Amino acid sequence: MEVKYDGYNERETNRMGRRVDAEERPIPEDFDYNLLDSIKAEARAKLKKIQPRTIGQAARISGVDPSDIDILLITLENQRRAKAG
Repeated sequence: MEVKYDGYNERETNRMGRRVDAEERPIPEDFDYNLLDSIKAEARAKLKKIQPRTIGQAARISGVDPSDIDILLITLENQRRAKAG
């Protein structure tokens, strides 16, 4: 039975590791949460209202799911790459 879940367990372990690494990653003060069109409206509204300073703070907001944080991280990384050229 464990073999059946090995791929899933490995993906989740990697996902959690990335999130722990990003815990202190800052979110720019001028970040436009409207760019996060793939997350739930409730999560977007809470992020806009609270304006968390770091990914860790955003992850601890009730109503913001791990998948919402993943989308936030991807968006921040895409913006960073675009600025870097």
